[in-house]
Amino acid sequence: MSEPGSRHRLHGLAPDNLLAFLALLGLLRAIQTARPDWRPRAAWDIDQPPLRPLLVLAEPTTQEGISQAAAEGASQLAVTYEFASEHPDAAVQKDLNYSDEYARKLLSRAAAEENREGAAL
Repeated sequence: MSEPGSRHRLHGLAPDNLLAFLALLGLLRAIQTARPDWRPRAAWDIDQPPLRPLLVLAEPTTQEGISQAAAEGASQLAVTYEFASEHPDAAVQKDLNYSDEYARKLLSRAAAEENREGAAL
């Protein structure tokens, strides 16, 4: 078990890696979704080499608590994603690169349902 804290150094996220930066943004979004009162923010830890991001929270929590919140937030956000279940080429499509027609259908449905998350996606 880790000690509760409000600042957590993210050792695995190198600053020169675009995928790591996108992972950091995803972590912030997932935590914000699951625990908005934590007000997650990112900063750079310049005091301890090598340079790594810090996760800064308004409330102290453990690494396990962060992991749990991130998993819950990712689950909540995943509901919005639709992986071409109705798409005529669903058997062969393996990404979110939809045809213009199908993308328009998804956007229209999200707008009609007043689904802001779906429309933004």
